[in-house]
Amino acid sequence: MDLCSLSRRDALLGIGSSLAAGGGDVLGGTADDDLCDFEQSDGGGGPVTACSFNVLHETSDEEYPWESRRPRVTEAIDRIAPDLLGVQEARPGRFADLKEAFSDYEWYGPGREGGDESEAVPVAWRSDRFEVRETGEFWLSETPGKPSTGWDARNPRIATWATLTDGGTGTDLWFCNTHVSWANEETRRNSAELLRRRAVERAENGETAVVTLDLNAAPESPSYEVLTGGTDAASPVADGRSEAEEESVSGPEKTYHAFNDRPKERVDYVLTPEAADVREYQTLDVREGEYRSDHLPVAATFEF
Repeated sequence: MDLCSLSRRDALLGIGSSLAAGGGDVLGGTADDDLCDFEQSDGGGGPVTACSFNVLHETSDEEYPWESRRPRVTEAIDRIAPDLLGVQEARPGRFADLKEAFSDYEWYGPGREGGDESEAVPVAWRSDRFEVRETGEFWLSETPGKPSTGWDARNPRIATWATLTDGGTGTDLWFCNTHVSWANEETRRNSAELLRRRAVERAENGETAVVTLDLNAAPESPSYEVLTGGTDAASPVADGRSEAEEESVSGPEKTYHAFNDRPKERVDYVLTPEAADVREYQTLDVREGEYRSDHLPVAATFEF
């Protein structure tokens, strides 16, 4: 089944979500401290499509203005028709435009500086399918419960999440989205370990974890290994592209192209539940001369 053939949104509902602050714990301990004998919650029913898309903030607007890219971004999202959507580099104006264009989704995403006036990494979900139970955020730092910059990053990095119940199956999901700093590998590895720990906690609570992100790192990196369970510490999420059958994977492997026609490296991911059956994984190709962003959107379709 081609992702483009998925049913389009058929209801226009209001936007709303409840704010719940992230925990105030300080990251500590080692991977051996985790209780990693978790089980994924039981699921079933229809497939879920999750999409990750870095839409790029204002740094390139002079040459590649948002006014020109915006309809291409919305067309790409509409083409994929995701059930779950994670967006990176959503400055307030871009966030507002996306909420207006996709008003049949519920959205959540405070700014990384706190409040609504800074760059966000919002999550969105189909309001005709999912019931939201809670929303929250944490920062990729030593003090994740408050706005903060961690591990030599140049600016604060935030992760936003929502706990959702699938109305068709009753499955409880923890859907998290983030943008990891490019500063250095230690920054990325520590951020990945915090993300993995949070996903483990949710899985132990009976929730099925789904993570979308710009990792700013390739699959060969230590941070990728930490997130996907390639180390001694288990993870409840896996790389959706690696989990999919080869014949069901389409589009280029690399996702960052810097406004060139050939992608340079893979840094964008949809991490699917470790026990899920990944039916499709798609990267939309570069559109020569009609760039959406400097990143390509990626999407995974999976069943429990």
